[in-house]
Amino acid sequence: CLPTETMKQMLASIPDQRLFSDIDEENLMMTVNYNSGKFTVPVVNADEYPEPKVADKTICAFSLDGGWLIPRVKAAKVCVQENNLRPIMGNIALDADYEGVSLVGTDGHTLYKDRLQVGVGGGFLDGKPGVLLLHQSVFDVIQAGFVSAESIRIETDGQMVTLRSDNFTLIY
Repeated sequence: CLPTETMKQMLASIPDQRLFSDIDEENLMMTVNYNSGKFTVPVVNADEYPEPKVADKTICAFSLDGGWLIPRVKAAKVCVQENNLRPIMGNIALDADYEGVSLVGTDGHTLYKDRLQVGVGGGFLDGKPGVLLLHQSVFDVIQAGFVSAESIRIETDGQMVTLRSDNFTLIY
């Protein structure tokens, strides 16, 4: 495990590019390689953390292609802002229905919206249609953690949101 704030600070100094990471579980070190260099940071054994709470009952779940989601999160994040008077404006909304998903980000002045249409009866949505909010505090983690993910599974039980790929899971 690596605290997200530590990872966020390190990744902020690297230009947009594909990253590859390797974790040495014996020495508890993670090496991140990128086009123009690499860095190594200590990690914490996951056994030292409590098991994350598992959703009691998933009410809305769907999978998105990482190649579709990541660039749109990046584009939408410029349209959201931290505003204590309007905290909803610090989120990207994923509005999922049986035919696809809309991704929306706005600060009330600028708007980003895109829709992935998968067609009726495509088996896209498990559960009921719903809106999931991705808070701005997780945008960079989503971009870094899922950058090479082919498919991202997104689930909610109405309180917690879980994003999962083959090698990365984010629960908040």
